[in-house]
Amino acid sequence: MAIAGSRITPLLSVTEPELMLGLSSEFIAALGMNSLTYAIEAYVSTPVNPVTDACALSAIKILSNALRRAVNDSLDLQAHESVAYAKFLTGMAFNNASQGYVQTFT
Repeated sequence: MAIAGSRITPLLSVTEPELMLGLSSEFIAALGMNSLTYAIEAYVSTPVNPVTDACALSAIKILSNALRRAVNDSLDLQAHESVAYAKFLTGMAFNNASQGYVQTFT
């Protein structure tokens, strides 16, 4: 059973890619793969809408291009900015798709 509601949903997301600079490649890869998993889950989820699908597909596309760069060069600010934006889109898709099944098994 999912716990959701307006009192526990963030009103604001602050994305600061500079906070990711210099993190280990393993940590960056884990964060990116977690986001990719949620984006895919949002896309294949049943209770979706066109906005949810658009956010999920955009996140998948951005992560497929930027995550390798961010992992290979921990100081590539543009790659980290793209990954951070994809993570934001994943959150938008995830929150609107009523999901969480992957968390049950991880």
